[in-house]
Amino acid sequence: MFKYHGLTATFILLLFSCKSDFDPVILSDLTDGSTRELVVQNLVRFDASSSPSQLGDALASSDITIFGETHYTQEHQEFIVRMLPTLSQLGYRVIFDELFHSVGWIVEDYIAGHIEDVPEFIRFFHHELIEGIKDFNASVPDSLQFRLVYFDLNHWSQNFVHSLEIMEQQIGQQALFAEIFNETLDSPGYASALNGMEVAMESEEVFYRNDMGSKWYDRLLDMIRVEKASYEFRSNRDHLSREILMFENISQVFDAAPDKKYLVNTGMTHGQKETHMSIDIPRIGATLSGLTEQIFSIAFIGIEGERKRRFYDENVIAFNLIESSRNSDMIKYIGEEAGGQLSYLPLSDAHFSNSIQRISFSAGTTILAPVGRQFDALICYPSISVLYSMDEFDWN
Repeated sequence: MFKYHGLTATFILLLFSCKSDFDPVILSDLTDGSTRELVVQNLVRFDASSSPSQLGDALASSDITIFGETHYTQEHQEFIVRMLPTLSQLGYRVIFDELFHSVGWIVEDYIAGHIEDVPEFIRFFHHELIEGIKDFNASVPDSLQFRLVYFDLNHWSQNFVHSLEIMEQQIGQQALFAEIFNETLDSPGYASALNGMEVAMESEEVFYRNDMGSKWYDRLLDMIRVEKASYEFRSNRDHLSREILMFENISQVFDAAPDKKYLVNTGMTHGQKETHMSIDIPRIGATLSGLTEQIFSIAFIGIEGERKRRFYDENVIAFNLIESSRNSDMIKYIGEEAGGQLSYLPLSDAHFSNSIQRISFSAGTTILAPVGRQFDALICYPSISVLYSMDEFDWN
Protein backbone atom coordinates (compact mmCIF):
# COMPACT_ATOMS: atom_id res chain seq x y z
CA MET A 1 0.00 0.00 0.00
CA PHE A 2 1.17 3.51 -0.79
CA LYS A 3 2.76 5.28 2.16
CA TYR A 4 1.76 8.91 2.69
CA HIS A 5 4.71 10.87 4.04
CA GLY A 6 5.49 14.56 3.67
CA LEU A 7 2.60 15.21 1.32
CA THR A 8 2.26 18.90 2.12
CA ALA A 9 5.83 19.63 1.08
CA THR A 10 5.22 17.74 -2.14
CA PHE A 11 2.21 19.85 -3.14
CA ILE A 12 4.22 22.77 -4.50
CA LEU A 13 6.30 20.42 -6.64
CA LEU A 14 3.13 19.05 -8.14
CA LEU A 15 1.49 22.38 -8.91
CA PHE A 16 3.20 22.65 -12.26
CA SER A 17 3.11 18.96 -13.18
CA CYS A 18 -0.65 18.39 -13.06
CA LYS A 19 -1.48 20.38 -16.18
CA SER A 20 -2.48 18.25 -19.13
CA ASP A 21 -0.38 18.38 -22.29
CA PHE A 22 -3.45 17.30 -24.26
CA ASP A 23 -4.13 19.49 -27.30
CA PRO A 24 -7.92 19.69 -27.72
CA VAL A 25 -7.54 20.79 -31.34
CA ILE A 26 -5.91 17.55 -32.47
CA LEU A 27 -8.50 14.88 -31.73
CA SER A 28 -12.25 15.04 -31.48
CA ASP A 29 -15.10 12.57 -31.25
CA LEU A 30 -18.03 14.95 -31.43
CA THR A 31 -19.28 13.47 -34.67
CA ASP A 32 -17.98 9.94 -35.28
CA GLY A 33 -20.11 8.03 -32.76
CA SER A 34 -17.32 6.15 -30.95
CA THR A 35 -18.32 7.54 -27.57
CA ARG A 36 -21.90 6.37 -27.99
CA GLU A 37 -20.71 2.88 -28.94
CA LEU A 38 -18.46 2.65 -25.87
CA VAL A 39 -21.25 3.84 -23.59
CA VAL A 40 -23.55 1.12 -24.94
CA GLN A 41 -20.83 -1.53 -24.58
CA ASN A 42 -19.55 -0.60 -21.10
CA LEU A 43 -22.43 0.96 -19.17
CA VAL A 44 -23.46 -1.11 -16.15
CA ARG A 45 -26.97 -0.64 -14.81
CA PHE A 46 -27.75 -1.44 -11.17
CA ASP A 47 -30.37 -0.74 -8.53
CA ALA A 48 -30.14 0.88 -5.13
CA SER A 49 -29.86 -2.46 -3.29
CA SER A 50 -26.59 -3.39 -5.02
CA SER A 51 -23.43 -2.03 -6.59
CA PRO A 52 -21.60 -3.24 -9.69
CA SER A 53 -18.67 -5.60 -9.23
CA GLN A 54 -16.51 -3.27 -11.33
CA LEU A 55 -16.95 -0.55 -8.71
CA GLY A 56 -15.99 -3.00 -5.96
CA ASP A 57 -12.86 -3.96 -7.91
CA ALA A 58 -11.89 -0.30 -8.28
CA LEU A 59 -12.42 0.41 -4.58
CA ALA A 60 -10.41 -2.67 -3.63
CA SER A 61 -7.40 -1.73 -5.76
CA SER A 62 -7.32 1.93 -4.67
CA ASP A 63 -5.84 3.44 -1.53
CA ILE A 64 -7.71 6.69 -2.14
CA THR A 65 -11.13 6.91 -3.75
CA ILE A 66 -12.65 10.29 -4.60
CA PHE A 67 -16.39 10.72 -4.85
CA GLY A 68 -16.97 13.91 -6.86
CA GLU A 69 -20.48 14.89 -5.88
CA THR A 70 -23.10 17.37 -6.95
CA HIS A 71 -23.56 19.29 -3.70
CA TYR A 72 -26.73 19.06 -1.58
CA THR A 73 -27.97 15.82 -3.18
CA GLN A 74 -30.03 13.45 -1.02
CA GLU A 75 -29.38 10.38 -3.17
CA HIS A 76 -25.62 10.86 -2.95
CA GLN A 77 -25.48 10.81 0.85
CA GLU A 78 -27.74 7.76 0.79
CA PHE A 79 -25.38 6.09 -1.70
CA ILE A 80 -22.37 6.65 0.58
CA VAL A 81 -24.25 5.19 3.55
CA ARG A 82 -25.23 2.11 1.52
CA MET A 83 -21.57 1.67 0.56
CA LEU A 84 -20.30 1.73 4.16
CA PRO A 85 -20.27 -2.07 4.66
CA THR A 86 -18.36 -2.57 1.40
CA LEU A 87 -15.94 0.25 2.13
CA SER A 88 -15.27 -1.05 5.63
CA GLN A 89 -14.72 -4.58 4.40
CA LEU A 90 -12.18 -3.31 1.86
CA GLY A 91 -10.18 -1.45 4.51
CA TYR A 92 -11.47 2.12 4.23
CA ARG A 93 -11.46 3.78 7.64
CA VAL A 94 -11.61 7.54 7.01
CA ILE A 95 -14.22 9.51 5.08
CA PHE A 96 -13.15 13.06 4.29
CA ASP A 97 -15.87 15.56 3.50
CA GLU A 98 -15.79 19.10 2.18
CA LEU A 99 -17.26 20.94 5.13
CA PHE A 100 -16.04 23.49 7.70
CA HIS A 101 -12.88 22.28 9.44
CA SER A 102 -13.56 24.02 12.77
CA VAL A 103 -16.71 22.01 13.48
CA GLY A 104 -15.22 18.66 12.51
CA TRP A 105 -14.39 17.70 16.09
CA ILE A 106 -18.06 18.12 17.05
CA VAL A 107 -19.16 15.60 14.44
CA GLU A 108 -16.34 13.18 15.31
CA ASP A 109 -17.29 13.25 18.99
CA TYR A 110 -20.98 12.85 18.22
CA ILE A 111 -20.36 9.82 16.02
CA ALA A 112 -18.14 8.36 18.74
CA GLY A 113 -20.86 8.91 21.37
CA HIS A 114 -18.93 11.50 23.41
CA ILE A 115 -21.49 14.29 22.93
CA GLU A 116 -25.26 14.05 22.58
CA ASP A 117 -25.99 16.16 19.49
CA VAL A 118 -24.66 18.45 16.77
CA PRO A 119 -25.91 21.95 15.88
CA GLU A 120 -28.69 22.32 13.32
CA PHE A 121 -26.47 24.08 10.79
CA ILE A 122 -24.33 20.92 10.57
CA ARG A 123 -27.36 18.66 10.26
CA PHE A 124 -28.67 21.00 7.55
CA PHE A 125 -25.80 19.77 5.36
CA HIS A 126 -25.01 16.32 6.70
CA HIS A 127 -27.82 14.75 8.71
CA GLU A 128 -28.11 11.67 6.48
CA LEU A 129 -24.37 11.02 6.36
CA ILE A 130 -23.73 11.65 10.06
CA GLU A 131 -26.50 9.37 11.24
CA GLY A 132 -25.61 6.72 8.68
CA ILE A 133 -22.00 6.55 9.85
CA LYS A 134 -23.00 6.67 13.52
CA ASP A 135 -25.43 3.77 13.05
CA PHE A 136 -22.91 1.73 11.08
CA ASN A 137 -20.18 2.25 13.66
CA ALA A 138 -22.53 1.09 16.40
CA SER A 139 -22.99 -2.22 14.55
CA VAL A 140 -19.32 -3.18 14.07
CA PRO A 141 -16.16 -3.55 16.19
CA ASP A 142 -13.92 -0.53 16.71
CA SER A 143 -11.45 -1.84 14.14
CA LEU A 144 -14.04 -1.57 11.34
CA GLN A 145 -15.43 1.86 12.19
CA PHE A 146 -15.15 5.11 10.24
CA ARG A 147 -13.93 8.58 11.08
CA LEU A 148 -15.71 11.45 9.35
CA VAL A 149 -13.18 14.27 8.84
CA TYR A 150 -14.08 17.76 7.62
CA PHE A 151 -11.27 19.23 5.52
CA ASP A 152 -12.53 22.49 4.01
CA LEU A 153 -11.63 25.93 5.30
CA ASN A 154 -14.16 27.88 7.37
CA HIS A 155 -16.27 29.79 4.87
CA TRP A 156 -18.42 31.41 7.55
CA SER A 157 -16.75 33.99 9.79
CA GLN A 158 -18.63 32.71 12.84
CA ASN A 159 -17.61 29.02 12.48
CA PHE A 160 -14.46 29.21 14.59
CA VAL A 161 -15.90 31.26 17.45
CA HIS A 162 -19.04 29.12 17.54
CA SER A 163 -16.86 26.04 17.76
CA LEU A 164 -14.98 27.57 20.71
CA GLU A 165 -18.29 28.22 22.47
CA ILE A 166 -19.29 24.58 22.06
CA MET A 167 -15.82 23.48 23.16
CA GLU A 168 -16.23 25.39 26.43
CA GLN A 169 -19.33 23.30 27.13
CA GLN A 170 -17.02 20.27 27.15
CA ILE A 171 -13.88 21.57 28.92
CA GLY A 172 -15.12 24.59 30.86
CA GLN A 173 -14.60 28.31 30.40
CA GLN A 174 -11.20 29.24 28.99
CA ALA A 175 -9.47 32.57 29.68
CA LEU A 176 -7.53 31.93 26.46
CA PHE A 177 -10.73 32.52 24.46
CA ALA A 178 -11.76 35.82 26.06
CA GLU A 179 -9.96 38.18 23.70
CA ILE A 180 -11.25 36.64 20.49
CA PHE A 181 -14.80 36.50 21.89
CA ASN A 182 -14.62 40.28 22.38
CA GLU A 183 -13.44 41.10 18.86
CA THR A 184 -15.56 41.85 15.78
CA LEU A 185 -15.48 38.89 13.42
CA ASP A 186 -12.93 39.20 10.60
CA SER A 187 -11.67 42.56 11.85
CA PRO A 188 -7.93 43.34 12.21
CA GLY A 189 -8.42 42.88 15.93
CA TYR A 190 -9.85 39.42 15.31
CA ALA A 191 -6.76 38.43 13.31
CA SER A 192 -4.52 39.79 16.08
CA ALA A 193 -6.42 37.84 18.74
CA LEU A 194 -6.16 34.67 16.65
CA ASN A 195 -2.40 35.09 16.35
CA GLY A 196 -2.20 35.83 20.07
CA MET A 197 -3.96 32.56 20.90
CA GLU A 198 -1.51 30.63 18.76
CA VAL A 199 1.57 32.32 20.27
CA ALA A 200 0.31 31.76 23.81
CA MET A 201 -0.41 28.08 23.21
CA GLU A 202 2.95 27.40 21.56
CA SER A 203 5.00 29.37 24.09
CA GLU A 204 3.21 27.83 27.09
CA GLU A 205 2.56 24.38 25.68
CA VAL A 206 3.18 22.48 28.90
CA PHE A 207 0.71 24.65 30.80
CA TYR A 208 -2.07 24.37 28.23
CA ARG A 209 -1.59 20.65 27.66
CA ASN A 210 -1.94 20.10 31.39
CA ASP A 211 -4.82 22.53 31.71
CA MET A 212 -7.06 21.34 28.85
CA GLY A 213 -5.57 17.96 28.02
CA SER A 214 -3.48 16.97 25.01
CA LYS A 215 -6.49 16.00 22.87
CA TRP A 216 -8.03 19.44 23.17
CA TYR A 217 -4.69 21.22 22.89
CA ASP A 218 -3.89 19.51 19.59
CA ARG A 219 -7.39 20.08 18.25
CA LEU A 220 -7.37 23.76 19.11
CA LEU A 221 -3.93 24.44 17.69
CA ASP A 222 -4.95 22.77 14.43
CA MET A 223 -8.20 24.76 14.36
CA ILE A 224 -6.24 28.01 14.73
CA ARG A 225 -3.95 27.03 11.82
CA VAL A 226 -6.95 26.53 9.54
CA GLU A 227 -8.83 29.59 10.79
CA LYS A 228 -5.84 31.83 10.05
CA ALA A 229 -5.89 30.62 6.44
CA SER A 230 -9.68 30.86 6.36
CA TYR A 231 -9.55 34.47 7.53
CA GLU A 232 -7.25 35.30 4.62
CA PHE A 233 -9.45 33.45 2.12
CA ARG A 234 -12.61 35.21 3.27
CA SER A 235 -10.99 38.50 2.27
CA ASN A 236 -9.02 37.61 -0.86
CA ARG A 237 -10.98 34.62 -2.29
CA ASP A 238 -7.72 33.01 -3.46
CA HIS A 239 -8.95 29.62 -4.69
CA LEU A 240 -5.48 28.16 -5.13
CA SER A 241 -4.71 28.84 -1.45
CA ARG A 242 -7.98 27.10 -0.56
CA GLU A 243 -7.02 24.05 -2.62
CA ILE A 244 -3.60 23.90 -0.93
CA LEU A 245 -5.16 24.20 2.53
CA MET A 246 -7.65 21.42 1.85
CA PHE A 247 -4.81 19.23 0.66
CA GLU A 248 -2.83 20.01 3.82
CA ASN A 249 -5.81 19.06 5.98
CA ILE A 250 -6.14 15.73 4.17
CA SER A 251 -2.42 15.00 4.17
CA GLN A 252 -2.15 15.50 7.94
CA VAL A 253 -4.44 12.51 8.42
CA PHE A 254 -2.53 10.50 5.80
CA ASP A 255 0.76 11.16 7.57
CA ALA A 256 -0.67 10.07 10.93
CA ALA A 257 -2.20 6.83 9.57
CA PRO A 258 -0.41 5.86 6.35
CA ASP A 259 -1.67 2.26 6.16
CA LYS A 260 -5.40 2.95 5.87
CA LYS A 261 -7.65 3.48 2.87
CA TYR A 262 -9.47 6.77 2.40
CA LEU A 263 -12.64 8.06 0.78
CA VAL A 264 -12.56 11.75 -0.15
CA ASN A 265 -16.06 13.06 -0.74
CA THR A 266 -15.93 16.48 -2.36
CA GLY A 267 -17.44 18.58 -5.11
CA MET A 268 -16.68 17.12 -8.51
CA THR A 269 -14.69 20.24 -9.43
CA HIS A 270 -12.17 19.38 -6.70
CA GLY A 271 -12.21 15.71 -7.66
CA GLN A 272 -10.85 16.29 -11.16
CA LYS A 273 -7.53 14.62 -11.94
CA GLU A 274 -7.02 17.14 -14.73
CA THR A 275 -8.74 20.51 -14.61
CA HIS A 276 -11.15 20.93 -17.49
CA MET A 277 -14.07 22.32 -15.48
CA SER A 278 -14.10 25.66 -13.64
CA ILE A 279 -10.95 27.63 -12.68
CA ASP A 280 -7.78 26.16 -14.15
CA ILE A 281 -5.78 25.45 -10.99
CA PRO A 282 -4.50 22.14 -9.58
CA ARG A 283 -7.27 20.34 -7.73
CA ILE A 284 -7.20 17.76 -4.95
CA GLY A 285 -7.75 14.95 -7.43
CA ALA A 286 -4.86 16.16 -9.61
CA THR A 287 -2.51 16.51 -6.67
CA LEU A 288 -3.30 13.13 -5.16
CA SER A 289 -3.03 11.39 -8.53
CA GLY A 290 0.41 12.96 -8.91
CA LEU A 291 1.53 11.12 -5.79
CA THR A 292 0.19 7.62 -6.42
CA GLU A 293 -1.45 5.57 -9.13
CA GLN A 294 -3.59 3.88 -6.49
CA ILE A 295 -6.30 6.49 -6.69
CA PHE A 296 -9.72 6.31 -8.31
CA SER A 297 -11.87 9.37 -8.94
CA ILE A 298 -15.58 9.14 -9.75
CA ALA A 299 -17.93 11.92 -10.83
CA PHE A 300 -21.57 11.51 -9.71
CA ILE A 301 -24.14 13.05 -12.03
CA GLY A 302 -27.90 13.43 -11.72
CA ILE A 303 -29.71 12.85 -15.02
CA GLU A 304 -32.80 14.75 -13.97
CA GLY A 305 -34.53 16.07 -10.87
CA GLU A 306 -34.08 19.10 -8.63
CA ARG A 307 -30.98 20.73 -7.19
CA LYS A 308 -29.67 23.90 -5.59
CA ARG A 309 -26.74 25.96 -6.80
CA ARG A 310 -26.25 27.57 -3.36
CA PHE A 311 -27.33 26.15 -0.04
CA TYR A 312 -29.29 29.28 0.92
CA ASP A 313 -31.37 29.42 -2.27
CA GLU A 314 -35.07 29.29 -1.48
CA ASN A 315 -35.96 27.88 -4.88
CA VAL A 316 -34.70 24.69 -6.48
CA ILE A 317 -33.71 24.16 -10.11
CA ALA A 318 -35.65 21.55 -12.05
CA PHE A 319 -33.64 19.98 -14.85
CA ASN A 320 -33.51 17.09 -17.30
CA LEU A 321 -30.12 16.59 -18.95
CA ILE A 322 -31.50 14.24 -21.60
CA GLU A 323 -33.97 16.86 -22.77
CA SER A 324 -31.63 19.86 -22.49
CA SER A 325 -28.40 18.40 -23.87
CA ARG A 326 -27.34 18.16 -27.50
CA ASN A 327 -27.55 14.90 -29.40
CA SER A 328 -23.74 14.58 -29.20
CA ASP A 329 -23.65 14.99 -25.42
CA MET A 330 -22.18 11.97 -23.65
CA ILE A 331 -24.62 12.34 -20.75
CA LYS A 332 -27.50 11.97 -23.19
CA TYR A 333 -26.11 8.62 -24.33
CA ILE A 334 -25.74 7.49 -20.71
CA GLY A 335 -29.21 8.62 -19.66
CA GLU A 336 -30.93 6.97 -22.60
CA GLU A 337 -28.95 3.73 -22.23
CA ALA A 338 -29.48 3.56 -18.45
CA GLY A 339 -33.23 3.53 -18.91
CA GLY A 340 -34.10 5.04 -15.53
CA GLN A 341 -31.63 2.96 -13.49
CA LEU A 342 -28.49 3.82 -11.60
CA SER A 343 -25.53 3.39 -13.92
CA TYR A 344 -21.77 2.99 -13.72
CA LEU A 345 -19.44 3.80 -16.61
CA PRO A 346 -15.70 3.05 -16.34
CA LEU A 347 -13.58 5.44 -18.40
CA SER A 348 -10.56 3.15 -18.76
CA ASP A 349 -10.84 2.83 -22.54
CA ALA A 350 -8.12 4.95 -24.17
CA HIS A 351 -10.75 6.64 -26.30
CA PHE A 352 -12.00 8.64 -23.31
CA SER A 353 -8.49 9.99 -22.65
CA ASN A 354 -7.37 10.51 -26.23
CA SER A 355 -10.38 12.31 -27.68
CA ILE A 356 -12.76 15.03 -26.68
CA GLN A 357 -16.28 14.39 -25.49
CA ARG A 358 -19.07 16.86 -24.94
CA ILE A 359 -20.45 16.15 -21.47
CA SER A 360 -22.92 17.90 -19.16
CA PHE A 361 -21.99 17.38 -15.53
CA SER A 362 -25.00 19.37 -14.35
CA ALA A 363 -27.56 21.82 -15.68
CA GLY A 364 -25.53 24.75 -16.93
CA THR A 365 -22.15 22.98 -16.82
CA THR A 366 -21.35 21.48 -20.22
CA ILE A 367 -17.72 21.14 -21.26
CA LEU A 368 -15.62 19.75 -24.10
CA ALA A 369 -12.82 17.63 -22.63
CA PRO A 370 -11.12 14.23 -22.59
CA VAL A 371 -13.33 13.05 -19.74
CA GLY A 372 -11.13 10.01 -19.06
CA ARG A 373 -8.40 12.39 -17.94
CA GLN A 374 -10.75 14.15 -15.55
CA PHE A 375 -12.20 11.07 -13.89
CA ASP A 376 -11.77 7.31 -13.85
CA ALA A 377 -15.50 6.57 -13.90
CA LEU A 378 -18.96 8.10 -13.81
CA ILE A 379 -21.94 7.10 -11.69
CA CYS A 380 -25.26 8.55 -12.79
CA TYR A 381 -28.41 8.81 -10.71
CA PRO A 382 -31.62 8.58 -12.76
CA SER A 383 -33.14 11.28 -10.57
CA ILE A 384 -31.86 13.46 -7.72
CA SER A 385 -33.45 15.68 -5.11
CA VAL A 386 -32.27 18.32 -2.68
CA LEU A 387 -31.24 17.09 0.78
CA TYR A 388 -34.28 16.46 2.95
CA SER A 389 -32.33 17.93 5.87
CA MET A 390 -32.45 21.34 4.18
CA ASP A 391 -36.19 21.40 4.84
CA GLU A 392 -35.91 19.96 8.35
CA PHE A 393 -33.06 21.97 9.85
CA ASP A 394 -32.10 25.66 9.93
CA TRP A 395 -28.65 26.63 8.64
CA ASN A 396 -28.87 29.84 10.66
